[in-house]
Amino acid sequence: MAHPFTRLVVVGLALAGIGAEPAGAGTFHVYGLGLNGAGCPNGWQAQAAPADRFRHGNFCSRWEIQSVRDGTALQQNAFAGTSMFAGEGSHFTGFSIRSSGTAQNGAIWEMAMCATPFAGCQTHFPKSGTWTDAETALGGLAQGGQPFNAKHLWAGVKCAAASCADSVASGRAVQITHVESHAVVDDYTPPGAPSLGGVSAAWNSGQRQLAYSASDAGGGIESATLTVDGSLHRTNSHSCSRLPTGGFTQPVPCAIATSGQFTLNEPGQLADGRHTLTVSATDAGGGVGSAAQEFWVDNNAPGHPIGLAVDGGDGWRGANDFSVAWENPDQGSGSPVAGAYYKIGSPPTTPTDGAFVPGSHLSGLSPVHVPGDGNWTLYVWLRDEAGNSDHGKAVTASLRLDTTAPSLAFLNERTAPAEVRVETSDAHSGVAGGLIEIRRRGVADWRALDTRGEGTELVAAIPDDQLERGTYELQATASDAVGNSATTGRRADGREMVLDLPVRGDTTLSASLARRGGNARRARRSIRIGYRRRAWLQGALRSGGALLPDTRVAVHTRRIAGGDWRPFTELVTDGNGRYVVRLPRGVSREIRVRFPGNRSLRPADDVVRLLVRGWAKLRLRPRSLQRGGTITFRGRVGHFAARLPAAGKLIQIQYLDGRRWRPAVKLGHTNRRGRFAIRYRFRRISRPTRIYFRILVPAEGGWPYATGASRVRTASVRP
Repeated sequence: MAHPFTRLVVVGLALAGIGAEPAGAGTFHVYGLGLNGAGCPNGWQAQAAPADRFRHGNFCSRWEIQSVRDGTALQQNAFAGTSMFAGEGSHFTGFSIRSSGTAQNGAIWEMAMCATPFAGCQTHFPKSGTWTDAETALGGLAQGGQPFNAKHLWAGVKCAAASCADSVASGRAVQITHVESHAVVDDYTPPGAPSLGGVSAAWNSGQRQLAYSASDAGGGIESATLTVDGSLHRTNSHSCSRLPTGGFTQPVPCAIATSGQFTLNEPGQLADGRHTLTVSATDAGGGVGSAAQEFWVDNNAPGHPIGLAVDGGDGWRGANDFSVAWENPDQGSGSPVAGAYYKIGSPPTTPTDGAFVPGSHLSGLSPVHVPGDGNWTLYVWLRDEAGNSDHGKAVTASLRLDTTAPSLAFLNERTAPAEVRVETSDAHSGVAGGLIEIRRRGVADWRALDTRGEGTELVAAIPDDQLERGTYELQATASDAVGNSATTGRRADGREMVLDLPVRGDTTLSASLARRGGNARRARRSIRIGYRRRAWLQGALRSGGALLPDTRVAVHTRRIAGGDWRPFTELVTDGNGRYVVRLPRGVSREIRVRFPGNRSLRPADDVVRLLVRGWAKLRLRPRSLQRGGTITFRGRVGHFAARLPAAGKLIQIQYLDGRRWRPAVKLGHTNRRGRFAIRYRFRRISRPTRIYFRILVPAEGGWPYATGASRVRTASVRP
């Protein structure tokens, strides 16, 4: 086959080594085989065809190439050497190598720069014979030149003759040692803009890891630099085959794709507010690719929610559906409130130890459910758009839930026959009230009893004086503060609450009236007395036929015309169970004596009726006169403890006709002061006559006296 270098064009260049001075921007130096401290690894690769006719030895500070001496000659175009390849985005612009050795029997040593491996090569430096590195410094391409896109460097030997003997007799055809190499690489492709992650373009809180990834098609990424606001700088150096004395050992010395992180927003590093960051990736040749990003910093958690309150107040509820509201604190230059955490029961122990509810400018939570009945503490704290939250700034509210009805039962034992008690309890909102009801067995409707609360008990008295005898059922209902209620008709031991009425002993109370005290024989349930006269009330209290001594009874009165009973006095029966009291002057009235009953005895009462006659005073002027004369009836009506009617009190002048009183004139009225004056003329008197007159004061509606009359007055009339 044809050797790849048979068409090389020789370019005349000065034989000079390429120095170690720094390269210009976009270029870098590659050293190998001991130059500038280069060793292993290096950028050289072994090339041989056929491979079994040559031996390579890479000793880091030198590279040896030998033909196999076994009596078999090398064929024409057989070759062996070392190659170096530039990256896709770079090429070689300079090259030198120092060597010593022998190329004989038709073999030659040469150097080349190629566009692709073994094709499109330029420059051919043939050398044959024997030489030493002290005799020859083989210069390559001058630094800075760019004759074409040289991607491949070659330094090696080939058999240029028809065959090249390699035997003991004629010596090795090839015995070469490379001891130093130096290449200049032009990295004409800058890195692409790095991709960034880990830092939001919006709000950020606390330390962040800014992740980046960068790539370069030339010499690879040597370093990445972070700049924040043009003043903060951080640099990450990536792994490259760099020599301590400068330069690199490989033409692609750094990774063509790499990634890394920068720690950003460390404590005290950045103030709250807007910032700009830039990440610049630098390749081996100094090319730079950059990416910039704006971001916002807020390192401070929001303050306390202001005025946290439960909608509808923090009292007990019967429904597990709560709502709370608050005002958000002023965030200043920080990020807005973006949500809230809440926890029920125990205090939070971390900033995120709770349920999170998102919401821009959130200022309330609804619905909030508690785990069960009881008084629960709600903790609420805020989170801003940067993610800051501080459970130490939580505020609390009380959520009180009660869905359980009270417990209740009738007490097994009664302290009084007519009293029933119901023991109640409620673990949460507390018993707010209750009612005890009674009904006769077999009757559908319940009758409510007058129920009161005493501590944890409901207490009611059974009005057995108002109920028929028989068997009665009782039930009790109790409600707590939120309206949960329970009803029972059972005792604490589970028995049905049933009573036979009456439960108290019967009592009788007698009452009667007398005009004189101690006159029991003349006592009546109703008597009539004169105007401004007194009467006596007397009677006895018995139970089961036995008189009850030293027992209090109450006396009430009301007018005959009707009205409410009013208390008059209280009496205590004497040692014989009797009582007596003198009644004051007054109008007609009913008098009720009542024993209110007690825990053992039923109440009793009795009513008597005291009628007081009306009264009037009458004067006649003149008391003696002739026919045709006029007589005047003057007087007044008594109204002690009474109010006269607005039109005056109705009266009538009567005369005695045999045994009957007859009206002498038509009905009349007093004035507003109870006085009257009535004139009458006698026309039909035929003989001297003595006439008896009186004033009748009749009973009428609204007048609190019975019918009464004045004393009788006489008048003499002559013809």
